[in-house]
Amino acid sequence: MPTERVQRQIDAFLDDAEAALRSRDWDAALECMRAVLSVDPENEDALSFKGMAEAGRSGPRTGSLPDGPSEDGAAPSPQVLPDGHLPRDGEKSAAPSPQPSPEGRGGKSEEVPASFAGGRYVVERLLGEGGKKRVYLAHDVTLDRDVAFGLIKAEGLEVADRVPFPANRLIGHSRVTGRAVELAPTDTVGEARSQIRHGWIVAISDGDLEMATPYIERAEELASSLGDTEIATLVHGQQGAINGNYLKWEECAIAGREYLRKIAQMTPNTRNSRTSGLAIFGCMGMTALGDSKTSETLATLELATGERTNDRPHMALFYLALISTSLVTGNWTKARGMPDRLAGIRGAKFVAYRKLILEAQTTVNSERIDEFVSHTGLGDYSSVGDLLNQGARNVALLAVAGRILGRQDFLEHAGEYARRALDLRPPLAPLARRQLQVSVSLDMISNRDASHARELYEELLASSGMMVNVDSLSGDHLLGLLADLSGESSVAAGHFEAAMVFCRDAGYRPELAWTMPDYAEMLISNDDDREKVGELQDEAIDIATELGMKSLLEKVPAAQA
Repeated sequence: MPTERVQRQIDAFLDDAEAALRSRDWDAALECMRAVLSVDPENEDALSFKGMAEAGRSGPRTGSLPDGPSEDGAAPSPQVLPDGHLPRDGEKSAAPSPQPSPEGRGGKSEEVPASFAGGRYVVERLLGEGGKKRVYLAHDVTLDRDVAFGLIKAEGLEVADRVPFPANRLIGHSRVTGRAVELAPTDTVGEARSQIRHGWIVAISDGDLEMATPYIERAEELASSLGDTEIATLVHGQQGAINGNYLKWEECAIAGREYLRKIAQMTPNTRNSRTSGLAIFGCMGMTALGDSKTSETLATLELATGERTNDRPHMALFYLALISTSLVTGNWTKARGMPDRLAGIRGAKFVAYRKLILEAQTTVNSERIDEFVSHTGLGDYSSVGDLLNQGARNVALLAVAGRILGRQDFLEHAGEYARRALDLRPPLAPLARRQLQVSVSLDMISNRDASHARELYEELLASSGMMVNVDSLSGDHLLGLLADLSGESSVAAGHFEAAMVFCRDAGYRPELAWTMPDYAEMLISNDDDREKVGELQDEAIDIATELGMKSLLEKVPAAQA
């Protein structure tokens, strides 16, 4: 075990490597990792960073990681020189090196998984393997970061241990990070890092916030007592991300507003992107609770920070936040400009679901929708497994788009995937679980399947008074639909009324317009209050006409008369 003095040097090298990875300086990151591994060959952070840097050097020279397989479907493979190292600029490799073989014991080939953690970690390709692990290049869609993901091989394990991490999560992962906490020198920056990392793994991968809380609190205590601004920033960022994954939107919004006040007093050159978890979930919390204006202000400042530092993952996060505020307020012009810029950073498919929502709201041309779906690959679902790499939030967006467009195929794919993902053990963190429940609910509503409507209503009741899918669906709107499906029209009416109040106050006019015809349809089916039906339909038509919501205009009977 390294001495405390050596550990401080290791931590410093890891920090330098992290900064180098953000700026895509692969060589600098590799030099730092060689230094760490020379004294601590088993350092997991160093091995992960080394894998990311090597993957970056083997990718395109545009400064971004490869977005996936080539046009012929083959994953890009790194080029190596005869002495085994990756070529630097100006060097040429003797021949392409083959992808590391994914064969297990006995020569049995294992497929490269599409993703882990129910779609949270999207696998790009296999980086390599040793005697005990396989290492994959993956993208964390929750924190929007590229990661080197080590997976312990399953060959020879008992069936009970073969729970791949995370769509299936690796049971031993929290044991590893817990051991790191035990080994870390007490009252040091190293201990603070180990505590918050272990807290994150237990909270998100094991889905156990109660168990994670003592580690998070210890990390916060150390950040305060050590007076280390950098570690405090890291701890607060991770705490913000944990709060968001546990749907603590009030806490996220409060932290986001406090952070905004703080950075508004700083000069641009003194801002950094280490609090991206706190900031992005602050934006999400504010938007979910109806404060898209403050969310937009924070996202704009954070985007500028990412652009100044050329931190592309940071930029991608806050482009997404700005797209969300544009979609929820009906600013289609602004929404149309940003996805293309984001696609240049993360690839077209990364932003495709939000573009699909935009297309669904503003067009009735089914051929155009089909062309878009075909071009982006969103319709390429030969099986439920093909949805595995999309992530819970994107699957919910697919379901919302299906409801807007009347596309039963979208709803069925999203619903079927969500049902399977909800059965995962350990349980998913609440944010992912809620998005999957949205998908199942919309699929059931479209089929008038009331079998689990009451159960879902009870589970989603906490989403009343906010957006249940941050940029496209209010909680009370969905609860009203579920209550109506359960035959409780008076309860449904209360939720529809609450949804309209929330959307008016927040300025979320697209969702306000969609709530009204659903409310009117329920009143018509119950032969109730025809005057109110007309008022609801007329206002929905007015909003849809002003905003150019062509799909909605097709669905409102009064608009077609």
